Amino acid sequence: MVLALTHRFSERMTLQLLYSLFFTPRPYRIPEREQAYAQNWKWTELPTPWGVLPVAHSPAAGIPKGSVFLLHGWSGRPTQLGGIVAALNQAGFDCTLPTAPGHRTADKKSSSLKDFTDFARWMNVQHGPYDAAIGHSLGGAALLLSRSPQSAWPKTIAISSFAKTERVFQEFVRQSGLPERYVQRLLKRVEEELGASPSGYSPHLAPFPGPTLLIHDKYDLEVPFSDAEILAKCLPFNQLIPTEGLGHRKILGRPETWEAVVGYIRE
Repeated sequence: MVLALTHRFSERMTLQLLYSLFFTPRPYRIPEREQAYAQNWKWTELPTPWGVLPVAHSPAAGIPKGSVFLLHGWSGRPTQLGGIVAALNQAGFDCTLPTAPGHRTADKKSSSLKDFTDFARWMNVQHGPYDAAIGHSLGGAALLLSRSPQSAWPKTIAISSFAKTERVFQEFVRQSGLPERYVQRLLKRVEEELGASPSGYSPHLAPFPGPTLLIHDKYDLEVPFSDAEILAKCLPFNQLIPTEGLGHRKILGRPETWEAVVGYIRE
């Protein structure tokens, strides 16, 4: 890999490149299987503190019973949540699905867990309130951290979300093929830039509890099931639903996930 090669010549340059890559998402174009969602939803261009972002709206079938906010994960897109949205619409819920900061397909902008968190909180305050919020992977982690007295989600659903931010750094460095010492160097660099330790900005330390549903596959290869167990142990008022054989992304497109989500919000 490029980083492993750069490491041979300059650790300083490697750290700079590592930092840049860590905060740069790689949005993918909508695949054919999700095109129908994109075409059927109503899209608006919403001015935000993070620039103008596309936001999808999908109305309830019949008289609305409530509204739900849905947030995709890192390098993800709103249409990944299309199956869940269809189930919620049929159950009588309006759905709002923004494109997260840094995730417009044509853009090459940086983003972060903090951007996702602040954006979710901003959406709830400026365009809510919502009756529930659903997030996948980093999107779910951001929702847990976004809860505050000013921005409370009555119910939060985190699907395939991580528990400890430091583990994300460790995994990123490992996948980059670099020595483990780069984990602490990257953490220190981020702390210098943000003015706070990334280790303390973790979903399992979310300061404001609330009703939470965790859905996680036992064989998720990207975010281990142990992360869900940590969240279940640390967060009060939670339920954990384990699945098997659905992985990290396929879990979004399965009826059992949709049923669990709708059932929880209906309670």
